[in-house]
Amino acid sequence: TLTAGWQSIWQNFLPLAAQQGKAFIGSLNAALTVLMMSCAVVMMDLDDFKRINDTHGHPVGSAVLREIGALIRGRLRQFDVGARYGGEEFVAYLPETEATEALTAAERLRQLVAETSFVPQEHAIHLTISMGVSHFPEGGSQLEPLIKVADERLYRAKRAGKNRVVGGG
Repeated sequence: TLTAGWQSIWQNFLPLAAQQGKAFIGSLNAALTVLMMSCAVVMMDLDDFKRINDTHGHPVGSAVLREIGALIRGRLRQFDVGARYGGEEFVAYLPETEATEALTAAERLRQLVAETSFVPQEHAIHLTISMGVSHFPEGGSQLEPLIKVADERLYRAKRAGKNRVVGGG
């Protein structure tokens, strides 16, 4: 459960999270600065997703993205925020989460995606996902640097062979 400070602030974030705009980022930056509590960002990118669109078409690709989004949101805690970031990228904001907890959660989610058959229409599709994890305060004191660090780690995971999670170090 969240501490009282995060609970009161986080309830104001949830409606803003759907907007993924500057208001959400600004509010989270303010909370990070005031509360100085642990928070993790997980950037996720589906591996070789272009193959799905090329093989099965964009309507199937869109259905798979919706299924992946639902899977991610379904595995996050009630107070975590997960959203599609763009294209085949997703992001999760995990308040009051230590770095090791964030890595464990990301690894569980990576395994779940790899083990899941996505079946939009009659097509059984298997995917993998790469992830990068950053953590406040080590990754930065504002949301943008946290996202940047997580994104850099995501691309390290891609270069290292995909279907993996890369955190600090």
